[in-house]
Amino acid sequence: MEGGFSAVEMRTLKKRILEGREMARSKGRWLGGPSPFGYDYDKNRKLLIPNPETGEIIRTIFRQRVKGKSIDEIVRMARDRRWPSTGGGCNWWNNTVFRLLRKPVYAGLVRHNGELIKAVWEPLVDRAIWEAAQPVRVRAAGNRQSSLLLTGRGRVRCGYCGSTVNCVTSVGKKHANDEGRGRTIRYYH
Repeated sequence: MEGGFSAVEMRTLKKRILEGREMARSKGRWLGGPSPFGYDYDKNRKLLIPNPETGEIIRTIFRQRVKGKSIDEIVRMARDRRWPSTGGGCNWWNNTVFRLLRKPVYAGLVRHNGELIKAVWEPLVDRAIWEAAQPVRVRAAGNRQSSLLLTGRGRVRCGYCGSTVNCVTSVGKKHANDEGRGRTIRYYH
């Protein structure tokens, strides 16, 4: 009997916790976890506060993006200036900058039920700057092109050295199926 009461109490507790999180998110509060790069978390006020050093890095990244700099150029600038990165050290990558530019936290916004609402913390950049700096995706996420497109010689060139990227296919005997045929393996060089 105690087990039944315990299960009911656990479901009620879980429901209340989720409702509390939902209420806090709807009011634009930070729900916890590691604070975003550029911010520190003040436990007393339960609020994100801009970090003077890393906050300026975020502002510079957004300013450079609005000026028309590519993500590659921003990464090179960050590496040259030896800025501390999100994971510690000075390891800046294109994906890191891309993700920073996509976060609405820096414009003082929170996603709630698919909408952006005003957060309670101080934004690092204006909303207009945040919207202007949004990176443009060439193709939708998850919509990968087939590798068969690279089977023709000379169609694709390397962005770094300029040489052609070619596809070679082979049938591997190591991964043979029941019929004795191997799996087709594509190598790009």
